[in-house]
Amino acid sequence: MARQSINNPIQPTFDLSTLDGQQYAHIIRTPHGYIIGIEPEVTVGSWQAAQKYIGKRWLLGYIGYEQGYRFMQPPRASVLHSTKHDAVRLPNVHFGVYKKVIQAKALLLPKTIAAPKLQWKSSITPTQYNAAFKNIMKHIKLGNIYQANLSYRMSTNYTERPLDIFTYLHAQQAAPYSAYIQTPSFNIMSSSPELLFSVKNTTVESHPMKGTLARTTPVNRVREKNLLRDSVKEKSELDMIIDVHRNDLARIAKPGSVKVKNRRRIRGLKSVWQADAVIQAKLVSQYSVSNVVETMVPGGSITGAPKLRAMEILHELEPVRRNVYCGSIGYIAPNGDAQFNVAIRTAYQKNKQLHYHVGGGIVFDSNVKNEFAETQNKAYL
Repeated sequence: MARQSINNPIQPTFDLSTLDGQQYAHIIRTPHGYIIGIEPEVTVGSWQAAQKYIGKRWLLGYIGYEQGYRFMQPPRASVLHSTKHDAVRLPNVHFGVYKKVIQAKALLLPKTIAAPKLQWKSSITPTQYNAAFKNIMKHIKLGNIYQANLSYRMSTNYTERPLDIFTYLHAQQAAPYSAYIQTPSFNIMSSSPELLFSVKNTTVESHPMKGTLARTTPVNRVREKNLLRDSVKEKSELDMIIDVHRNDLARIAKPGSVKVKNRRRIRGLKSVWQADAVIQAKLVSQYSVSNVVETMVPGGSITGAPKLRAMEILHELEPVRRNVYCGSIGYIAPNGDAQFNVAIRTAYQKNKQLHYHVGGGIVFDSNVKNEFAETQNKAYL
């Protein structure tokens, strides 16, 4: 398929107040600015429906974590075929379909942004977390898995504008792969620092992220960075997930083209330090962005290794659906270029309730107290 031109005039700023009174809006942050869609031609709620527009229109939206069960094509006896009963349910897939989008270098934010006052209720108690942790450790010792990313959900009443949450998150952190989705029935506010994949021409790039440390004061900057850099445990976690992503990419890449460009880099965000890697690959000619989505979602960093078995164990241990959390939010351009994040640091609002998930990777030498504390460090809303 011939690649279409997607060049549009780029605005210096986009005023978020433009979204007031709109039913649908989609904002995706990229390394070059923001891709924005308001009031799409149509919205689609399945991956099959979304695929019909690839190569013809802009697609802005998300693929939920549970949609990844279908992409994994688990064996018939797998627990992933069972339904998890949960009153909090978002569509597994949502995309707005646009003929044209707005591109802007920056967002115009209000001058004063108040911190939200939220009283969270967790889907899991510390005792339940401990039990789930022990179960995962049992599977690791038996050799069933090497790592699993255990998570839980926090919920609170929320009747204010969801856009205020996104504005606050963006002002505090302006994460490189943040996103905002506004619909009549649900809203999503993401402050994700992690790139699941981007597609540019035939090049696919992924930045798997593993390793988190609380960030305190500037005087501790060097010590904290070195502490994360020198952590054997955190390095081991990232190495495992690099292998997962390399193996996934190898299924659709030209032989020998999967390269780890940077095995471990330490990045500073507002509240935490993060470690990630940079992996690149070249697509085989018969594969497209659709194959990349189906191969990479969900990401290895928020499932575990091996991916399928880790997902099965987590499905049994986590009491609630993940929904958009640990899925992927992004865009597909008419020419086939694309970008999707890993939907962590992501809140969603539905039926006057706000939900926010946190989690962390568990490996052989993990400590339950430290792992639970890491999830609390990520709960900064």
